[in-house]
Amino acid sequence: MRNINFYLQWLNLALVGSLLIISSSKILAAENTSREFSRQTSLIAQNQNNYTKVTFAKPPLGQGMPKGTKPGGSRGCPTRNPSTAIVPVTKYVDDTELRWGFTTQARPTVWYYVPYGSESINSAKLLLRDHTERKLYETSVTLTGAPGFVSISLPATSPALENHQWYQLELLLDLSCPIISVQATERVQAWVKRETLTPGLTKELERATPLQKAILYAKNGIWFEALTTVSELRRSNPQDPQRDYLLQSVGLAELTNNDRK
Repeated sequence: MRNINFYLQWLNLALVGSLLIISSSKILAAENTSREFSRQTSLIAQNQNNYTKVTFAKPPLGQGMPKGTKPGGSRGCPTRNPSTAIVPVTKYVDDTELRWGFTTQARPTVWYYVPYGSESINSAKLLLRDHTERKLYETSVTLTGAPGFVSISLPATSPALENHQWYQLELLLDLSCPIISVQATERVQAWVKRETLTPGLTKELERATPLQKAILYAKNGIWFEALTTVSELRRSNPQDPQRDYLLQSVGLAELTNNDRK
């Protein structure tokens, strides 16, 4: 009998021990799950805090830079804000300003904000001039996207931009102003300079994602390709904020609310 009681006591202790081990394992598993969840939450928060914004670094303008002009210039319909070349603006102490950007392309894509719809635009032309403002090329263009952000690519029939040379691009608009029944002409000018990519940057761009390309272009002062790349991101995802970040980085925040395409 004494042996039976001893066996029963041993069995009870074994069962209690097993239950304690099982409970401890569950508690440990729950703690591990909680730690992993906290770790993942922390990583997500860290990634959000470290989210890279496309920010433009203005390069030096270099030799042969054109002179600034008085802001204002030719305005269109008086009931609208004027059209704008979407480029960085350098302002000088004599109240002149220079609108400009660098490109790596022989025939770049340029961007404008145009507030007029097709009912107000009789015709539109793009003019290319050299650094002396001598006209090199002129062509009629269709402003797809107006009112809003409009991109225009220099066609294959236009002269190729030479490296390290300044050129002037001018968008010429012939307008009808329906509210006041008048005709108007608007000229929107910007300067562009073609630069070459370093071999190292070329390799980086070849293996980069679209967002990484935009960051690389912006960090190296290549405005037109940076803007085109973030605009393509916006076209794929209308909620993508990178174009807004790029515009804000050069003081063009007022344009971010004008177009959500």
